[in-house]
Amino acid sequence: LDVVAMMTSTFSHASWSHVLGNLLFFYIFAASVEMIIGSVVFAAFILLASLGTSVAYAYMTAGVAGALPTVGLSGVVMAAVTMLAVMMPWAKIRCFFWFVIIFKVFRIPALLIACWFVLWDLVGAKTMGVGGGINYIAHLSGAIIGVSFGLYYRLFQHKKLLAADVYY
Repeated sequence: LDVVAMMTSTFSHASWSHVLGNLLFFYIFAASVEMIIGSVVFAAFILLASLGTSVAYAYMTAGVAGALPTVGLSGVVMAAVTMLAVMMPWAKIRCFFWFVIIFKVFRIPALLIACWFVLWDLVGAKTMGVGGGINYIAHLSGAIIGVSFGLYYRLFQHKKLLAADVYY
């Protein structure tokens, strides 16, 4: 396994919409995670999530005919989403709804959003497999990594969560 190639693929993207979508969700969720755990630990979290999702994809697709190389930050974004959901399950995430001429802004708990994304990816992985252009393996392995880090903070670093005034 080539660590440099894994890191490069994580920060590469297939299109502008791919990079902008990843960056939007990364900003929404990862910024809060970074404020809670600090910049140095956050950088280590990003690197570990990047390597973890890349290794998971490489392992799961070894020997699979038609498996494409992976690019994108989606697995790391999912790790940030689920980590935030475990650390701050009732934090309200502002969402925007638009349908033709109807516009609505509402708030949804982070835990509900994370559960929605994980279930969406489970269904996608079941129906699409490794095809379809979406790396469900990276998403789901990122979710496992994020939950693991979040549980660590809930169980062993709860004083840090209290200090950040986010412990619910």
